[in-house]
This record gives sequence, C-alpha cells and structure tokens, in this order.
Amino acid sequence: MDKMENYIIDLTDSRIVGTSYEFVIGDSFFEQFGGIISRGDIHTVVTCEYSGSLFRFSIHSEGKVITPCDRCLADVELMIDTTDMLVAKLGTSYSDDGDCVTVDSNDGELDLSSFIYEFITLSLPVKRVHKDNECNLEMISVLKKYQIDIESEDL
Repeated sequence: MDKMENYIIDLTDSRIVGTSYEFVIGDSFFEQFGGIISRGDIHTVVTCEYSGSLFRFSIHSEGKVITPCDRCLADVELMIDTTDMLVAKLGTSYSDDGDCVTVDSNDGELDLSSFIYEFITLSLPVKRVHKDNECNLEMISVLKKYQIDIESEDL
C-alpha cells in the first residue's frame, strides 16, 4: 500500500510535539484499504507528546462508518467513538512490533493512515447487524428457507 500523503508525520520535526492534527476521513480513505468498512464520515484528532526517546500519539476518532450487516449483508451504519495510543521512536530501520513502531531515522516519516484505519476497524462491534426489523426482508426470507431448527432435529 502506498503512503497516504495527508497522514504522514515527520518525526524529525521538533514542532510536532504538542501539536494536534485534524483529519476528516471519508469514503476515499476507506476505499484505499478495501476492508470491511466501505464508507464513512469520521473526524480524527491526533495529538503528539514526546517523552525520553518515545513519541506518544493519542488518536481520537468519532463518526459513522458503513459496513455490511452480518445477518442480511445490506449496508448498516455504525457510530464509532474511540481513543487509542500509538508509540513510535526513531531507529535504524522500520519495524512494527505491536507495542512500538520504529521509524528509520534517515526517513523520519510515520504514515498514520494504516494505524487510524486499524483503530477504527477494531472499535467496531464483533457483531455488526441492523437493529431489529431493519434488515433486508428479501434476504431474511431467503435465509429462513435454509434455517435448521436444531431442537426439532433428531441428534
């Protein structure tokens, strides 16, 4: 995946400490990833703090996303509100060990786009379904044709 230019932070720039970055994330952002979120309207604020040799990014995302309903496969709108932390440091080469991202000090650039996408995706409920009686009725009727009543089956 190519870097998404708007989401790149230069860790070698001393002005980033204490700075807040605001991103309005829309459909084109989610299209880049081709994941379970098809569309969305998210407001994300990223703030940076520096302590010792570590950069701590607080990433707050709030808004709505569109994803397929697990029950009927029609689009369902879900509200999200999540705050996550990302720790980064400068080093000899890029690595992402899960707890801390190391950015090559010769490059110094951290692309936040994949982290923002991951945090938004992880904030979704495990079961993504419409509220009762809002599913696609045609799909529900097709599913009922194939539904098995386990209690009436002889086991």
